Amino acid sequence: MADLLHIAPGERGTIRIFSVDMDASARHKILHPKPDTAPTGAALGALLGIDWIDPDHAELFDVSDLDDLGLVGFLGQGAGVSEKDLMPHRALLDGLKGTLLIVFARGFASDTENLRPAANVTPVLYLSEATTPVHFEPLKSQASEGTLGTSAPASQSPHLTVLVAILALPILALILGAVLWGLMR
Repeated sequence: MADLLHIAPGERGTIRIFSVDMDASARHKILHPKPDTAPTGAALGALLGIDWIDPDHAELFDVSDLDDLGLVGFLGQGAGVSEKDLMPHRALLDGLKGTLLIVFARGFASDTENLRPAANVTPVLYLSEATTPVHFEPLKSQASEGTLGTSAPASQSPHLTVLVAILALPILALILGAVLWGLMR
């Protein structure tokens, strides 16, 4: 529970799940605020006793909205939690009803914060997103072997081109003016 309510500085790859005692109209007011009400990020932050939660990294929804996918499917397929991490919590997750707030680590500010959930918010679970180790295989093309050749000589400076244009345009204007003056005389 301590991990669930404490955000370490620079924390990444974690997911916090909270159950929120809230009806559909209150959820709608948070997700679609009027101009004279608190923005979504501030309203989500107020649920957890902090100033702001980035709404791009948080989900507030009714579990019944997930239909056949279910919460376990949402977390596994949509949030990147491994099946191995979900299995011990499957009964708990399947039993959740009503409104849930899921906050990904990037939803919190970068500094250390301790959450102080509102009275209608119950901490449920702390999970980690699955991470796949990065593995680089050597390229199998002949083009990837050897060394790079010398590069082509650098093209003419664009500043020089502008300077030539600035000098040439008045000269062309004088020549055109002289021709027109000669024709009009």
